[in-house]
Amino acid sequence: MNLFAIVLALLIEHVWSHTQKWQARGSFQRYITVMRRFWGDGEFYDGPTGVFFVLIPIVLVTLFFQQILSYGFLAVLGLFFSVVVLLFTISSGRLRQQIKRYIESMSSNDEERACDLAADMLNKAVPIDEGERDKKLIHLLLAKANDKLIGVLFWFAVLGPVGAVIFRMAVEIKERCELEKEEGGYSSAAWVLYGVLGWLPAKLTSFIFSVLGSYSNATTLGQAARLQGAGEWINNNQRVLIATGMGSLKLDNESTVFNNHDVKRVVDLLRNTVIVILFLVALFMTVFW
Repeated sequence: MNLFAIVLALLIEHVWSHTQKWQARGSFQRYITVMRRFWGDGEFYDGPTGVFFVLIPIVLVTLFFQQILSYGFLAVLGLFFSVVVLLFTISSGRLRQQIKRYIESMSSNDEERACDLAADMLNKAVPIDEGERDKKLIHLLLAKANDKLIGVLFWFAVLGPVGAVIFRMAVEIKERCELEKEEGGYSSAAWVLYGVLGWLPAKLTSFIFSVLGSYSNATTLGQAARLQGAGEWINNNQRVLIATGMGSLKLDNESTVFNNHDVKRVVDLLRNTVIVILFLVALFMTVFW
């Protein structure tokens, strides 16, 4: 059932652009803001307790419906519920559409539109040099693949809808701390939760990257990235994903002159990675059944 829900959600998300409005971070951020104000910002909540009390209401509600809708004829409604949860927690649609339009703009030599799209994706001024801009976009795609899609699918396959909600909330809480430049125990706990939940799907994604491309390059660069962040292994996921993705495609930060074709290759790599993950989920479900 989980596999069918994933495939159905991905198909709907791919063909129906309105789902991008559902995936917008605004609703999650508003929820986090409301819960933080409700519980207050006292010392008791400045740490793991604060993160727990932000998470627990939405997790309990999701778990309640997940359990209720898993028996008998209600399983049909359970499938619908699972698809809706996935459509809300997957957040890759907007970035996918933007990068598609960027590639089209570069192919048609529409430099102005390409720069505007790149600035929107990177949330900052973009480099004038086309190669440097493409490199930053490649890093963005590889770094965000786990947060926006693969991590959600992984935890949904393991725990069902509640897993997808927990992972998306962990990403949103961490990003809110970054946006607000929040420091202290609450921010540290948010980073730990994000790092722990992202570690397994990031390891799986890195392995798939290496299998789909140059295994030796991917593993060498991935190991170097792990050693570089050895003291902060919990929050090292994005660095490793970038390194293994680049290694898989035999791209080098120093010597490669990046271009639009390299961006397309990364998009293809990510698409193929999702296909492999769907195959693994199907295999897992078959063995479990």
